[in-house]
Amino acid sequence: MLRSLLPALARALAGGEAAACASRAASAAGGRRAGAAAFHASAAHRHGGSSSDEEGAETIAVTFVCEKDGSEVTVAAPIGKNLLEVAHANDVELEGACEASLACSTCHVVVEDEEAFHKIPEPTEDELDMLDLAFGLTETSRLGCQVIAAKELDGLRVRIPAATRNFYVDGHLAPRSACVGRPAGSRSAPWPRSQRAAAAGAAGSPRPAPGAAAAAAPGATAVETPTPWPGVVEGYWTWRGHRIRYQRCGDAGEPVLLVHGFGGNADHWRKNTPVLGKQFRAYAIDLLGYGFSDKPDPRAAPRNSLYNFDTWGDQLTDFTEQVIGGPAWLSCNSVGGLAGLTAGIRRPDLVRGVQLLNISLRGLHVERQAPWQRPLVAAFQRLLQETPLGAAFFGSVATPATVRSILRQAYADGAAVTDELVDVILRPGLTPGAVAVFLDFIGFSGGPLPEQLLAATPAGVPVSILWGAADPWEDMAEGRRLFASQPCVTEFVELPGVGHCPMDEAPDLVNPLIAAFIANTSPASSGDGGGGAARLS
Repeated sequence: MLRSLLPALARALAGGEAAACASRAASAAGGRRAGAAAFHASAAHRHGGSSSDEEGAETIAVTFVCEKDGSEVTVAAPIGKNLLEVAHANDVELEGACEASLACSTCHVVVEDEEAFHKIPEPTEDELDMLDLAFGLTETSRLGCQVIAAKELDGLRVRIPAATRNFYVDGHLAPRSACVGRPAGSRSAPWPRSQRAAAAGAAGSPRPAPGAAAAAAPGATAVETPTPWPGVVEGYWTWRGHRIRYQRCGDAGEPVLLVHGFGGNADHWRKNTPVLGKQFRAYAIDLLGYGFSDKPDPRAAPRNSLYNFDTWGDQLTDFTEQVIGGPAWLSCNSVGGLAGLTAGIRRPDLVRGVQLLNISLRGLHVERQAPWQRPLVAAFQRLLQETPLGAAFFGSVATPATVRSILRQAYADGAAVTDELVDVILRPGLTPGAVAVFLDFIGFSGGPLPEQLLAATPAGVPVSILWGAADPWEDMAEGRRLFASQPCVTEFVELPGVGHCPMDEAPDLVNPLIAAFIANTSPASSGDGGGGAARLS
């Protein structure tokens, strides 16, 4: 995928698009938006401006309920004031970050009474866009700054969720709130509005009552909340001081951990986790720096010392040990495969087997480059990392149109590139820190090659390789030449007419192959492996 971005950069340079992106970034209103990717740190200003009620103003009763500790307070809300103004005027800890400019979701509230909810004017498209980013979104969610006190809302009760997802706006860091359950700057997965109705009525995934949440998986540090995907919940796990998002489905059977590739996240496995969860304990994880996991600044450490396969391999084994609670199978796409192999080498006691889906050949690795190319590639990488060009380029890439275009290259079946797919890939790229992670990893030309990791994989860690034959980025013939004869490789399965992300493009092919690999390599298996695939639907 990294190589696929180079033509886009060349076009941008040739057409002056990078300069235009930089100009747009500098002149965007309030400095808040550069293309699609300029959300940055924000403070919980007491936005809205009101600090006290006007003398003699007509009021209604509004009750704020703090989900975190169950406390509640009823206040007099002047008619015409929004709920955020009312909360701040009465020292109710409702976080606000964007000065009511509809650039964040931190004043998210849940209206407890559905009848009252329907009395509130319909939300605008801008409000809906921000609600897509809110933690714990429900069918009666609104932004407090957009709910205006009116006579017909007398007695209104709203719940303040236990956490917020805080973007950064205008360079100010939001303080922790007494009624906010996580530090400012932490994130939760979005609930895209295209998925709300489907999630509410999905078979096998009943929508919980307001405030309801599943108990966390062992080792996790937070409750788990529903996702739009049937039967799948998500939670956060603290690892080395960072919050890591994961999803899971299924409470019985062997465990399998699904690992995304470059630019991906747990939602890229949304067609696999619910199906595998019918037979296994299926988990999907956001690697550090990707999805809605934390994105620590790589510039605070030596270059490429943070976002690399050693870090991610350790993340996978620690998750397996601390959250899953024992050995698991890993199924990994693209560069995630190198993290999976690293995990198997470092902790073979925790990795039953590794399945590689179109593993990256690492075409930009220094050992893959001709001698004359190396100084040019290195100079190009420094240019992106050390000048404004990199951020401007990222801004031109992180748009729905460009993401859709890149995905259409990667997928053989263009019909599989849906609005939903574009949304789940793009949205995490708009979170704080994503630009720095992107630029750091595209400058990573060192570390191991996949054939080196396969050669070092212990005999007790079998490796299955699945390859979408129509992948335009990772050549299957070259992969077969380099990998198929490695002692640890038990199978090399060609998937005709499928591109770089088989799990998403062809889940009906991939899900049974994941199940069969687990069945064939399970200590309890009879050895035929046939039943594992047959039970999936």
